[in-house]
Amino acid sequence: MTDIQVDPDVTFSEWAKGKYSELVAHINPCNDNGELDPNRLNQVLVNFAQHYAWAITMQEVEANCLNVMQHGYEQWQKSAYNTAYRLIREESGGQGRAPGQTTVEARIVDLYADEMTEKQDELAKQKSRVDLLKGFIKVLDKQAGILQTISSNMRSELFFAAGVPIAGNLSEDQKVKAAKAALNQAIRGQE
Repeated sequence: MTDIQVDPDVTFSEWAKGKYSELVAHINPCNDNGELDPNRLNQVLVNFAQHYAWAITMQEVEANCLNVMQHGYEQWQKSAYNTAYRLIREESGGQGRAPGQTTVEARIVDLYADEMTEKQDELAKQKSRVDLLKGFIKVLDKQAGILQTISSNMRSELFFAAGVPIAGNLSEDQKVKAAKAALNQAIRGQE
């Protein structure tokens, strides 16, 4: 079984802020002044697929960790149930009816309240991590559309600035070559 551990010293809030900062650093096409930077946009566009894959991988790793933790909790719960059941039967000397589920569960809480609370809190924290990463993937989906629009708008502006006719007799291949040339020229002009 995979050994995946969550750092107990890191609060969920700290973890979430760290992951958010990491994500924003990878997908923001603006410079430190909040202005759209063509060089930065180009870098974000080139690397976006890798960052999207990173987010999906992180979500899968955390989801796997959640599954491992849930399995461990279920195993612990079964063991605690059996222990509580045996204790109740021993206390009654094996006489009378077998204890019901509610009685056994009440005894589990009596015997293991702190441990159960800790395990349930860990599970809730891990589920929040998975849910947050799922939200990040939704953000990336929206950012992909925004980046595509910004890229198209910038390409159009560069065409006009370079005097490249958008409409006309250019083939798709010629338009792509002209766009690349205009973008390269604009980027070189910013350096």
